[in-house]
Amino acid sequence: MRFLLWDFGDTLVDERWLWSCPDGFPEWAAHYRAVCGGELGSRWNCGTASLDDLADDLVARLGMTKDAVLAHARRCCGEIQFFEHAWAAARSRALPQALVTVNPDVFRDVVMANYPITGTFDAVVISAEAATENKADLCELAAVELGCEDPSHALLIDNIGANVDAWRARGGSAYWFRSDDTFATDLAAAGWNGLASR
Repeated sequence: MRFLLWDFGDTLVDERWLWSCPDGFPEWAAHYRAVCGGELGSRWNCGTASLDDLADDLVARLGMTKDAVLAHARRCCGEIQFFEHAWAAARSRALPQALVTVNPDVFRDVVMANYPITGTFDAVVISAEAATENKADLCELAAVELGCEDPSHALLIDNIGANVDAWRARGGSAYWFRSDDTFATDLAAAGWNGLASR
């Protein structure tokens, strides 16, 4: 294995950071999940909708002001919980590596501004900038940025089984991330070379 491709949500971090409800609006999480799980959420992840569009939808659903929605979203982006073992492995920079994430327009400007993402990864591929939610397509873009010519040399670490299967179908290597504790156990038992076969 010569390159690592890291997923972000529920691989390196708890992806529920925007589920936190603002005071007085306990229904925030349910409405946020509904919006992000629908057509608008998909367009947001592909760069054809913006945080403003999402905020307008949540204003209509919740009765919050737009300023309050935007302020809460930005505050949540500063409270992301990283998984201990996966993040430590990424921070070790054992191999050239890319972050490959399905995320919207605010990821680079808001999330990356709050955390040492740039210093941890040699490349960052974001779905909103690549105009696709297809993880295998994003992995191919990341491999190019890393200078990887053979996908079998690039190991994707991702919590979604379908993403793992899709990258393997293109000749890539992949590890299905099930939990941070399981990852730590597998890492200790097999090392990086053993992860690709699990």
